[in-house]
Amino acid sequence: MNIILNKKQPPTFYVCLYPTLDNQTHQKINEIKMKYRYTIFYVEQVDKTLSFYEKAFGFNRKFITTEGDYGELLSGETTIAFASQQLGNSNFTKGYKPIANSPKPIGMEMAFVTENIEEDFQKAIEAGAKEYESIKQKPWGQKVGYLRDNNGILIELCTPVNE
Repeated sequence: MNIILNKKQPPTFYVCLYPTLDNQTHQKINEIKMKYRYTIFYVEQVDKTLSFYEKAFGFNRKFITTEGDYGELLSGETTIAFASQQLGNSNFTKGYKPIANSPKPIGMEMAFVTENIEEDFQKAIEAGAKEYESIKQKPWGQKVGYLRDNNGILIELCTPVNE
């Protein structure tokens, strides 16, 4: 997968957006009226979670509300955001199932692409991430490892896919 971001600007991790596309396909994507813009996780402590991602992965904080119940990271075209569970309770009158730091993660992940997977994997662990699956070489040449964040969210670190 290629990432359409300016790699000269921080962070050194990039959110996987879509596979390598030709110019015609890029034009079609740009013509789409609806776009995927946010991933929001409802967590117990928004500020603590933002701090974790800053330290573990080098993302910069875009902002946090004065109430501390919602914050965003600068992460490329798709914003990674965290909202408090209290905000989730007020948004969802029918309720929702909070993220739990259980032994097995829920069936979704965030994937960050890096050229320095071993170093960045270790840096994340030193910042408090828990190793879920060690780094392994895939048959197609990509290296992939899995971590859990301070809330139990599953994070894939991977190298770019060679074409």
